[in-house]
Formats: sequence, C-alpha cells, structure tokens
Amino acid sequence: APAGTTVDDGVNIHRLKGSKRRNVSRVQYLLDYMSFVVAAGRRLNTEHARRRYDLVQVNTMPDFLFLATLWVKVRGARVSIFMKEPTPELGYTLSGSRRIEQAFRVIERLALKYADVAFTVTEELKATYASRGADPSKIHVILNCPDIRHLEGDAEPRVDESKFVVICHGTVELRYGHDVMLDAIKLVRDRVPNVQLRISGKGDHLAEVEQRIIDEDLAEHVVSLGWLEMDELLSELRGADAGIVCQLSSPYSNLVHTNKMFEYIMVGIPCISARLRAVEGSFSDEALIYFEPDSAESLADAIARLHDDPELGRTAVTSARAHYDAGYQWSDQRTVLI
Repeated sequence: APAGTTVDDGVNIHRLKGSKRRNVSRVQYLLDYMSFVVAAGRRLNTEHARRRYDLVQVNTMPDFLFLATLWVKVRGARVSIFMKEPTPELGYTLSGSRRIEQAFRVIERLALKYADVAFTVTEELKATYASRGADPSKIHVILNCPDIRHLEGDAEPRVDESKFVVICHGTVELRYGHDVMLDAIKLVRDRVPNVQLRISGKGDHLAEVEQRIIDEDLAEHVVSLGWLEMDELLSELRGADAGIVCQLSSPYSNLVHTNKMFEYIMVGIPCISARLRAVEGSFSDEALIYFEPDSAESLADAIARLHDDPELGRTAVTSARAHYDAGYQWSDQRTVLI
C-alpha cells in the first residue's frame, strides 16, 4: 500500500515509505530494516508529541525494532515487546553462522531487559529466554493462534471427491519442509493413488518446488496454487482431507508453533504435523497425526494411515478442537495480552 495514514475499524495505520528486499546482501537487508526503525521512530515521536502514548507495543522480528521507541519511552510511554520468533535460533538456521546467532542473542537480551512487559508464543520459548538471563516474571505466553473471525467467511469448500487432498499453505521456504512433502508424495502415491498435495503460498523456495513438480513428473499429485485471497484459501482449507505442518527440525522450529496448525484445527480438518518439541508439548498424540521430522517415509506413512482409517481423522479433529476450546482460542489469548 502507498505511504500515508488510513483508518481501518477504528485503528489509525501509518504506512511509511521504504522497502524490505529479500534477494540482496546481508548488509543491505540489515540496512533496509534499520531504515524502517529510523522512519518508525520519527513518526512515533511526531504522533507522541500530538497525543502522548501510554503504551507502545513492538512486534518482532527483528528484535532491534525496540530501538524505534527509545525517545517516547524517555518521555513516559511504557513499552511491551511481542517476541514472535526465537531470532538467534532462526538466524543460525538460515545462515549456519554462530557469530550471527551470538549477535542476535545480545540484541534479544537487550530487548527483553528494556521492555516493561514481554510476550512470546510458547512455554518452551519463554523457558529459553529465561535460560539466557531474561526475567521470566515479565514474560507471558500467548499462543500463535488467529482470531476465529479470520476464518468465518462464506466460502464454499472446494471438494473433489476423486482426490484425497492434503494441503499446506503459507510461506514457501526451505525450512518449512516442502521438499520432504514432495518426497513423501512420491512414496505414498502407490499406496494412495488418488492422493493430491495442494500447496498455497509464495516464497524464496517456490520456484524450486515448482521445478521439481515438472522435473519429477508430479503434476498429477502435486498442485502449486500460488498466492490465494482469503476466500479462495478458505475454500481450499474447508475442502481438504488434511493439512500438513512439515517444518524441518532445528533449534528454531522446536520452540514455536505455526499459524497454519491452528487454522487446520479451526476449520475442522485433521492436522498432520512433524513431532517438534513445542508442538508435542501442547497437543496430544490423539489431537495431531504426528510424523518424525525431516522423514519423507514417516510423513508418507501418516498420510496413508489417515487415508485408510477415516476414524483416525475424526478422532484427531475432535481431540484437537477440545484442546483449542479448553484454552487455546484467541479469546483466551486476548485475555492474557490485555
């Protein structure tokens, strides 16, 4: 959207000039972020002078976004920080550099010390912050689940009775395991000839995924849908037989949940998930259909088991929804936030 100020449902949104480019050097990538911090800080100071803020919430990544609030905090505003990702672990997962990981840990500690109150998305991530010296009494957990209203459109399910459809939506990056999914489909298609994986989203790894579909003759069993508007995505989700969460195992992925996992639960389809530590800590074996991380063989077996045993899927849907209704809904998380 163009720069300027708009109002959406009573919220003033200030859009700033600038860009965040992906296919650039690390230095340029950092400069793009820092230019936003400077621009956001300037705008925040201007708005604070007009009508003083009681509270500024910073939603990371990156963790150094808290720097934009320095002047308004000096002038009396409180600052909360919502740490949505373990940035040091993600930095190491993406770069393989311990030096980058250590630099991000320094910034993480500064951000958590600076904030008056902090939030994060799993108990495992809170414990990690505490183990690195953060004050656990100021950190509160808000699960990474969206408001149910986000999925309450009128979109009709896109149903193809001739196919057993598994879906994965969201950013297409190497760490989200799309290659494992393709390998699993190659393994399971003999056991489940009508299986079809539908991939929705865009990202840096999408071109490679789409090329593999062509090169390995997978077009009958794998469809790349690209970016979908919300009503189109809702139709796809509601018509699928299961959703897949296939994050590769890493120090990062074992500390977080994904939005898509909660969205599958909310629309009432079984979730096939990699057995990662933070996920396993929140959902029982009945609630999710687990497979071993990074294993195409294990994922293929999970897909086949679900296809062959519809009761397995019904049990998963019922159990996962029970977890959700017992305290994982956004209304519960909203209470913690407020």
